[in-house]
Amino acid sequence: MKKRPFLFLLICLVLLDQTIKLIISHSYLDVRTDIIPGLLEFYPVFNNQYSYINHLFQLGWSLWLHLFIIMVGSCLMGVIYLGLRYVSTQRKLLDLSVLFILAGVICWFLTILFWSEGCLDYIYLKPLFVFDLKDIYCNAGLVLWLFHAVKTHVVQKMTISDIYQNAMKMIRHIK
Repeated sequence: MKKRPFLFLLICLVLLDQTIKLIISHSYLDVRTDIIPGLLEFYPVFNNQYSYINHLFQLGWSLWLHLFIIMVGSCLMGVIYLGLRYVSTQRKLLDLSVLFILAGVICWFLTILFWSEGCLDYIYLKPLFVFDLKDIYCNAGLVLWLFHAVKTHVVQKMTISDIYQNAMKMIRHIK
């Protein structure tokens, strides 16, 4: 994917997430309604546990641990992405997956910076947890990443060392 459309879509996804949260926080915090009865409900709550996994399993992870996990995961994803992109001839799914994951990560950082009450989650998956658009972005990105891996069989052909070496080649090529 070319840089301009990628950046445009990334900005649109982040703005959509943040705009929805602003509208909900100003007008719909007290509203609770079924989207799909028995399965999904519009139920805005502030989640101060920073992730639905932390909330679901009551892990008690701190903000700093979340920041560390997100930073390390983002760096690893970047290296793996560059390595796979270097050898892949079919890049659309790979680029799209990174677009969604990056949008989710940016939305998460914006949530930490600007929402002092915690993350405003608003979609309740009964009876498990409440999530928001950034969670959908991240999960959609991971699913697309897996589809790319299965479709191209690229993961079966490469070792972690190959991915790292290809990422370094691509970085040198960019310079």
